[in-house]
Amino acid sequence: MKYIKAAAGSSFINRSSTYFLSWEVLRVNFKQFAIKNVTRNGKAYFAYFLSTCISVALFFTFTMFILHPDKGAFKSYIEVSLYAAEIITYFFLFFFVFYSISVFLKSRYKEFGILYMIGTSKKQILKMIFIENMLISIAATVCGILTGLVFSKLFLIMIEKLFRIQALPYYFPIKAILITSVAFILLCVLVSFFTSWIIKEKDILHLLKGTIAPRLAPKPSVLLAILSAVLLLVAYYISFTSNIENLEKIILLVMVMVVIATFFLFSQFSVFFIAFLKKNRLFYLKHTNLIWVSNLFYRMKDNARVFFIISITSTAAFISIGTCYAFWDNTLGNIEERYPLAFTYQTIGENLTVHEEINFIDQQLKEGGFSYTPITIANKSVTDAEEISYTLMKMSVYNQLAEQLDLRTASIQEHETIKVMASAEFGNDINRMTIEGNPIRVTEEIQAKIMQDQASTLYVVADTLYDLIESDEGIQYAFHVEDWSDTYVVYDEYEAKYESNPNGIFLSKSHIFETEKSAYGTIMFLSIFIGMIFFVTSGSFIYNKFFIDVETDKKKYKQLNKVGLTFKEIKRITTIEMGILFMLPYIVACIHSSVALSTLNRIFEIEVGTAAFLIMGSFLILQLLFYVFIRRNYLIEIKNELIID
Repeated sequence: MKYIKAAAGSSFINRSSTYFLSWEVLRVNFKQFAIKNVTRNGKAYFAYFLSTCISVALFFTFTMFILHPDKGAFKSYIEVSLYAAEIITYFFLFFFVFYSISVFLKSRYKEFGILYMIGTSKKQILKMIFIENMLISIAATVCGILTGLVFSKLFLIMIEKLFRIQALPYYFPIKAILITSVAFILLCVLVSFFTSWIIKEKDILHLLKGTIAPRLAPKPSVLLAILSAVLLLVAYYISFTSNIENLEKIILLVMVMVVIATFFLFSQFSVFFIAFLKKNRLFYLKHTNLIWVSNLFYRMKDNARVFFIISITSTAAFISIGTCYAFWDNTLGNIEERYPLAFTYQTIGENLTVHEEINFIDQQLKEGGFSYTPITIANKSVTDAEEISYTLMKMSVYNQLAEQLDLRTASIQEHETIKVMASAEFGNDINRMTIEGNPIRVTEEIQAKIMQDQASTLYVVADTLYDLIESDEGIQYAFHVEDWSDTYVVYDEYEAKYESNPNGIFLSKSHIFETEKSAYGTIMFLSIFIGMIFFVTSGSFIYNKFFIDVETDKKKYKQLNKVGLTFKEIKRITTIEMGILFMLPYIVACIHSSVALSTLNRIFEIEVGTAAFLIMGSFLILQLLFYVFIRRNYLIEIKNELIID
């Protein structure tokens, strides 16, 4: 065992020493060897372990909620969304684990080459990798489940707020523990199986060169670099000039353009831009710019796919969370505007039970202790000689509504009318009309919604004129409740008793508010859940990239230190280089998201500034904390190799 440990950890192999290794040495305990590998490569495995642990904790608590015995029954679309989110998360984690392992294994080609030289078979190599993966996955799964159990109550409280449900008591989730354990162990087994595609018995010399083989300088395509910038600008222009009529037609086109442009932005334009900086000799040769620019020249190309994935997933998370938060936060104002009354009941056709149902609603409001005002709303539709239709409302009815909705009451004569518009877009230019041969003049225009289904202009006329009109009368029974937030219980009682009645439409402001708040809260919760998974795995990607290259960087900076490069200058180089690599995907995601959210703000006239600030600001703080952590550990590794401070 000690021979293999020495061989695997050494940078040079004495050819003659390998001949003394007997067949018995090759029959080493690979379980012990794999355990030593994990502990020896602890720093490189740390981010993978930590991100897997956090992912397990999130996955476990989410499963715990789905299986909670007291959560009640959700609407079908919410149930489907919950299960879909868990499936999407699982597939993304499979991709993350597979990608992380593949990158890490490629950095160990030199070690595999040594093992092949001393007679280790491919089967033994794969067995060793499988044991290593199982050790880390089992440890991360156990740690994640324990973390989830500790913080599960906080998680359930957040769910209660977003889903608008009753308090969920804590319970010991045996089923959730089993599902999470089986899911992540199966994930590890599948990833270990697919690693056989990565580790192949290549030429031993090629394996021994490992990752230190000279790399050719990246050659960006000028055409693709320009194309990325043009596609992005065109996509932004289309977004800024879109409207609600063509939104459905252009949204898919814009998404495709942004995705393609972002990929070429990192793989071609970024390398092209750095190559341009290298040609600027005045900038390139100033102080330590030569070193960090040269490092970025290679690392931007190497990490292009990772940065592309981080940018697109972060953009999707920012937009979905920001959009849902904006709608969730504006739900109350939106409901107040669309539904001015707490309850309305409208008959459809001949309804013989209408009075019974109205009395039932009235009784439930009394039993609930609600202070309310019943209003019977009547209106008539007339058509004048020019075939123009008008909806008329009696002045006394309007004044009842105005008193309840804090509007100014009306006092008009028979030849006068007041135009009431739900919004400016429903207005018209009519200022005069003829009803029953009587000329009527519009004396005032009011922009206010006074009925739930008011989608057109109402004309308030004097009671005497209204009574003269022979036309079918539409009747609505309304209830105005000042504090309507808890009146959903009245709707629940009504629905339980008259659910099968098709002859009436009963609208409850509180029920609609709770439903919409819950829907937006559900989508926002799922977006936050998936966004957090994206964030921790993205951070792990970058961590792995830096610490896989740290051995090469140690040698490079050690040589530069010998010729006079100070640790202070190395800190400056690292700060700039890591800062760009960390923040560039985040900045690109923020720009994409800002364009999308500003379009949302313009089209739907909904305030998104607060949502954007909270979401992007929260992720920025987390990103900076992760950046400081990785930079600190990276510099410690470099400093330990330096001779001159």
